[in-house]
Order: sequence, then structure tokens, then C-alpha cells
Amino acid sequence: MNNVFMIVHELNVNKGGMTTAMLTRSKMFHANNVNANIVTFDYKVNYDNIIHSLMKQDKMSKNTKMFNLFQYYEKKSSSKKIKHNKKLYNLFNNFFKDTIEIKEDKKTSKFLDKTTGQYKARKKLLDSEQTIVDLYNNNKRYRRVHLKNEKIHRINIFNYDNKVLFETFYDRKGFPYISRNINPKNGNVGVTYLLVDKIQFSSNLNVCSHFLREIVKDNSENIMICDGPGSFPRMLNTSHKNAKKFAVIHVNHYKNFNTDGSKKIKEDYIINNADNIDGVIVLTDAQRKDIKEEYSVNNIYAISNFINNFEKESDFANNKIVGHISRIVATKGVHHLIDVAELVVKEDEEVEFHIYGEGPEKDRVRKLINKKNLNDNVKLLGYTSKPQQVINQFQCVLSTSQYEGQGLSMIEAMLLQRPVIAFDINYGPNEFIKNDINGYLIPNLDIQEMADKILELVNDDDLTKKLGKEARNTIIEKYSSEKIMDKWQVLFDK
Repeated sequence: MNNVFMIVHELNVNKGGMTTAMLTRSKMFHANNVNANIVTFDYKVNYDNIIHSLMKQDKMSKNTKMFNLFQYYEKKSSSKKIKHNKKLYNLFNNFFKDTIEIKEDKKTSKFLDKTTGQYKARKKLLDSEQTIVDLYNNNKRYRRVHLKNEKIHRINIFNYDNKVLFETFYDRKGFPYISRNINPKNGNVGVTYLLVDKIQFSSNLNVCSHFLREIVKDNSENIMICDGPGSFPRMLNTSHKNAKKFAVIHVNHYKNFNTDGSKKIKEDYIINNADNIDGVIVLTDAQRKDIKEEYSVNNIYAISNFINNFEKESDFANNKIVGHISRIVATKGVHHLIDVAELVVKEDEEVEFHIYGEGPEKDRVRKLINKKNLNDNVKLLGYTSKPQQVINQFQCVLSTSQYEGQGLSMIEAMLLQRPVIAFDINYGPNEFIKNDINGYLIPNLDIQEMADKILELVNDDDLTKKLGKEARNTIIEKYSSEKIMDKWQVLFDK
């Protein structure tokens, strides 16, 4: 039986796109008797809560395990110790002797030396479990102690400019298991000391590669799939000879550009190393063909994301709500959506646009809505963990995206019989939208044409039902789980 390890820097709640695709893939692999687990490298003290939430939302399979670098070595360190490190807590508690506590508010206290009056510490409750304590010398912060349920789990050391330059992580019995240097200028991790194993590493890259070598045994049944482009060098850097290595590119590889017009290193680096691993996977055949032509590499495969199969057909919404679900980032073109909404509302004031998502462009979009006096018709509704329920409220779905790897939210909408109106861009929409048959492909940035098609749909229920029914049929035929799984199995068996 194959054992798959899907590699990404972090997991978190309220993440869509790549994270959703990866977790859905894990569920589908398990359903087809392939063990599929997640590997992460970041530090989160509340990872158990995050995993519980993802499973409760049914985003993550209960069969899926997460292997996290810090959790792995913390557990290893704790298992080696019999007693607790009382010295650490004695040092910490002694710091508060002979101090006067002054309550700043219900969650914050300051501590001053009762002899000299100097500022010694500030204690803040973050939530019911977590507390941070900042320690001061000559009114300069030099240390931050992180506690969870009154147990120390991390200590940061600061320089004179109040920047972190060193940090140590502690196991549940109070013993240090990892220490590392931090570049105070950019926050990058430098030399790292894996105290539990008495090993020094020159960089975070080498620590992460060492961790992968420990959890992924080097045999042909084990398969690594790197989903996070930033983690790709960590997988590439390992010494595995028999375990297979794949990387998935979830975005349009033309999307990311530096200021000089050159593509950013992440996607280029993956593609240029395609022949050094077992394969690079993209989500559409059009992207596969473009990469083969541009880079002259052959180790490129097209495999769609698995689609959450909403088995029941959705009821017709019978309203004038146009929906949009995505990260609110520049490449999604949400500001173009507001321009479209302005034209639509001028013709029909009953039409509403419901935008779900979070992101750095949200403030810009909000200001544009205000500027165009569209607050009654355009709603920013934040992140949703229940896309099916949200999509069921829509009459149709709109995409003004300028770059896509595939367009998973559009596919899910079509599966729920919602016709999609999208700009015709690479890659994604033209793979599954058949113009005038199951939705509409609009020449890119033709704002007027897009507005006209919206008005056509929201005022013609029969047309909307017809396109929606055909949309569902298209997705079921094109993206069946069996077809996608067969493609993965062919790769695994190579």
C-alpha cells in the first residue's frame, strides 16, 4: 500500500484554495486505500485545536494525520525525560519576587521592583489558555516568555532594537528541545540547534530536510507530494533515493512577477527541477502544454484537483443574488467585479452581489463600493467555511479573476447547478465553461458584456435553470473522482 506525505508549510482554519484542495485529496486517497497524511514545518501552539476544527468542518479526514516538525521533536524530547524541569520555573517565578503588581486592565498587569521602582515585567492574557510575559532590564525588553496553561513553551530573546534574535522551544516537561538564531533584520531562521538529538544545522532548510528524512522512510511505497512552493527546496534537498517525489503547482505559473518583469523563483525553481524529481503536476492540460513548450521539460503531468462531490442537486435559488467566493487578492480582480456591479445596478436595482472571502485587497474593494454608492447592493460577507450553503443562495456565480491555476470555487458552483460567468483567461474557466451552453465566457475585461450576461440570467429563470443543469452534467462527467484517482495511481506505479 502506498503511503503519501503531502508537504506544505502550514495548516490553518479559514484557508481555501490550495489547503482545501490538499485536504480533499487526502480524503479521496484514504477512500481509495492510499494512506495520505500532511507534513508541516511551522510552529503553532494551538495546532491540536486547528486540526479539531478542520475535522469538525469536514475539511479534513479523521484518517489523516499531521506530522509537524515542532510537535514531532517536542514529543521525542518529552518521552526522554522522567522528571519536570523545576529549575526553569524557579528562575521564572523568582523574577517576580519583591515586585509590585499594577493592573493595567483585566488582562494585563505590570510589575515594578518594590525597592527601585524599575519596570521589570508585563504580563498579558491572550485567551483562556495562552499568556505572554515580557521581561525588562533598564526599561528595555530583552525576553518574552510564552505560556500555555501556565507551562512555558517558547522564549524569545530581543536585541537593543527590540527585534528577536534568538528563540528556544520547550517540551511539556520544561526542557528545551530546539533553539535557533533569528536574523533581526528580516526574521529569517539561521543556525538551528536540535537539542533533543544534539545536532546543529546551518539553516532552516537543512532542519526541515532532516525532519523529512526522519518521518519518510526511503522505500518505494512512500510518496512525497509538495503542495507549498516554499517547501519545495526542503523536499528536493533530502537524500531519498527510492521514495518518490512530486510537486503540485496550484497557480498560473505566469502569475507571479518581480518588479523587473521576471517570474518569481518559486514556480521557476520547481519547473526547472522537474527532471530531478518524479514529476510536476499542474491542474489543467493547457498549462501542461505551455510549460512543456516554454521550459522544454517532459516530466509535467495534468491532474485536476478532486472536487467535493455534492451528491444532491441544489434547489433553484429564485432570486437576484450574484455570488463570488475567493481570496480577496489583486489577481482575483474583485475591483473589476465592483465595476460590473455598478453597470448592473444602474439597470436593475434589485440585483445584489454577495462577496465571500478575506485578503489584503478587501479595504480597497470596500472603498470602491463606498465611492460608487453600492453599499445597498454589494455585500462583503467575509470568509465562509460552508461554501455549499452559500452557493445555494446564489442565482449565478461571477469570476473576474485575472489568473487561475484551475478555479475550484467555479467548479463547485457548477456542480451545484449555478451557471458561472467568467473572464476567459488562462488557466481554468475555458476548460469547463462552454459558452452559451453551461455558462458564459466573457472576453477578458469586457465589463459591459459581463454586466449584460448577468442581467440576462437574473431576469430569465428558465435560462438559468437550463445552463445550471448543463453545468452540473459537465462537471460530473469531466471531474469524476475515479478519473482523477486513476491518473494519480498511474504516477504512483511508474
